[in-house]
Amino acid sequence: MTSPIVVRPQTTIVQVSSNSAIVKSPIVETQTIAAIDQTTVLKPIVETQTVQAGIQGQAGRNGSDSTATPIIYSTATALSALRVLRLNELEQLEYASCDDPTEAFNIAGFLSIAVGSGVLATVDQRGIFSDSSWSWTPKRPLYLGLNGFLTETPPQSGFLIQLATTITAQKITFEIQDATLL
Repeated sequence: MTSPIVVRPQTTIVQVSSNSAIVKSPIVETQTIAAIDQTTVLKPIVETQTVQAGIQGQAGRNGSDSTATPIIYSTATALSALRVLRLNELEQLEYASCDDPTEAFNIAGFLSIAVGSGVLATVDQRGIFSDSSWSWTPKRPLYLGLNGFLTETPPQSGFLIQLATTITAQKITFEIQDATLL
């Protein structure tokens, strides 16, 4: 006795023989290669398509990796903690701001401690941060606002970039996303 063919919604039986069936499904296309007792073994059917080569785009960001190495740059001025920074034309750290579209693709990261002017500062491009003075709405996106501040309110001009998601009222996970010019 062969095992029954289970047909899910939107699944089409393409071909049936005494011991195998080819089925087409929106999830995966498979072929039964053996039917033993009540067990059916499925083998994926792999289709190869030839596509025309395109132009290589810009390299994307690395995947989510909590062990990302922080970057270290000199500061242009004294900087407060818990702010988003960018690199200026001299490759020095200063506050990023959503009102200047030229900064949209130049976010350096998050500064977790205050630093003085002209010193080397460590900036994190991703990570989990907490501060007892924060009062975020949990599980909400955070965007770059003015002068390096994070905000729950998306800006209406300049550019939009989500930089963090709130975990709790005092804890966020920071990870730079792609910017959209407004």
